[in-house]
Amino acid sequence: MTDNDSTLQSPAPQANDQPAAALVKSKQRRFGVLVLLGMALWMAGFGWFGLQLGYMRVPYMGEEQLIVIAPGTGLRGIAKQLTEAGVVRSESSFMASSLVFGQHRRFKAGEYQIKTGQTGRQIADAIANGRVYQRLFTVVEGFTSRQVVQRLEEAEGLTGEVAIAPAEGTLLPESYAFRRGEKRPALVARMQKDMAQVVQAIWASRREGLPMRNAKDLVILASIVEAETPQPEERARVAAVYLNRLARNMPLQADPTVAYAVGDGLPMDRPLTRADLAIEHPFNTYHINGLPPTPIGNPGRASLWAVAQAQLGNELFFVADGKGGHVFANTYEDHLANVAAWRKSKGANESRKANDVGIPPRINPLNP
Repeated sequence: MTDNDSTLQSPAPQANDQPAAALVKSKQRRFGVLVLLGMALWMAGFGWFGLQLGYMRVPYMGEEQLIVIAPGTGLRGIAKQLTEAGVVRSESSFMASSLVFGQHRRFKAGEYQIKTGQTGRQIADAIANGRVYQRLFTVVEGFTSRQVVQRLEEAEGLTGEVAIAPAEGTLLPESYAFRRGEKRPALVARMQKDMAQVVQAIWASRREGLPMRNAKDLVILASIVEAETPQPEERARVAAVYLNRLARNMPLQADPTVAYAVGDGLPMDRPLTRADLAIEHPFNTYHINGLPPTPIGNPGRASLWAVAQAQLGNELFFVADGKGGHVFANTYEDHLANVAAWRKSKGANESRKANDVGIPPRINPLNP
């Protein structure tokens, strides 16, 4: 055997190897196509998500509105509700954004205020963090408990009933924030708690030597002052007149106490008359000495403070000045002169429109 013969020769390709190579190339092409298709889909999906997230940055330009999300409402239900209300562009954009940022797990039921200019992201964030709309209920200074209960019954967003009107003078005039669905009795309990705290603090810091036995007397007198004058600067002076009368064992002769009795805890729709002042009633301070048995309304902080810090003097009378305020006097003679001046300014036959103190019923300028 020659050296040439001993050299190994590569075997000639077999005929069936050619289809195998073609198959490999075909698979490689298909894989490449799939990769390209996958990349295209990924880019399309990424673009779709980007578009949806972009929609969530678009501000809502409609009018402010309130939306109530019921307990148990899922992501799709919330998205549908917001879309139908016109506050987000589409359900898909809200759902996509909420899923991407993980807000969907934290959505909370409640009433939400949608404001002009809010973006979808901000709305979703508010719902996820439970920033529900805070409604307000205001107890007006001087309102009686029956008036407060009436307003509570009319207030939208509250539930439950107040079976019995709270004791007079136990509700603090204030604005109270509440969430939709809060119970009316719970709101009343907050008012009573706040009033008790305020009264306790003001009573503890009262001026020494005032003719009041306890904090209840403070609230009763403050409720009369609240009803007597609309002028803040007069409260302390009116309070001093009544305290001076109490110290001298004189009848208060406070018209608001009679009006409370005649109106049965609700405002009168007419002026007081001679007959009203003559009624036998525990709240008629023209016929009883001292304070009425309970407050005649719910006084605010300012009236409570005015009574607690009143400076006693010699003034025992006041009468309306025809301008929304009062004229004060130390003596009955001076008081009668003030009454005459008031009559002259208002006209002898004009019905009475303002309160006066210290005029015996027989000479009050009242309608017969």
